[in-house]
Amino acid sequence: MAAAIMTGAPLFDSTECGLSDITICVTDGEEAKTYHAHKAILANRSQWFYKRISGDAGLSTVKLKESNLLHFDLLMKYFYHHPGRHRANINLDWLVETISVYCMAEKYESESVKEETIARFASATSKFLFADTKDKAKIVEAYYSRHSGSDAGMGRAIAG
Repeated sequence: MAAAIMTGAPLFDSTECGLSDITICVTDGEEAKTYHAHKAILANRSQWFYKRISGDAGLSTVKLKESNLLHFDLLMKYFYHHPGRHRANINLDWLVETISVYCMAEKYESESVKEETIARFASATSKFLFADTKDKAKIVEAYYSRHSGSDAGMGRAIAG
């Protein structure tokens, strides 16, 4: 096991090292995905998971229903510092995905992921040339159709 850690074996959704201590089962009604996760990482990156996990040492499975498996998958990658698509791939879809991850982070009470997505979005939009006002309108709609809280961090980045 130590050799796997020393060689940099990834922890994200991995059973290789035998360190996974919780399974997250996510369904969107049609599809399902299972993650082999780590309580310490989830609790550190998400107040929602901290509250769900703490105090129940025997908890080994969490079942969740989400409307979009891709967005939850991206959130999990942020938890493990593997956010994926980098600035070279900036397009309208990338910006909408970043907003979606922000909204997931808000739902799962992850201040660090919210800050990371705001920073990535702000950096990307400073370099992204919107083709027309319709693109900007799509960004605004993506945010407000997914955003359910009172936090305005991403809203300020979009308005920026």
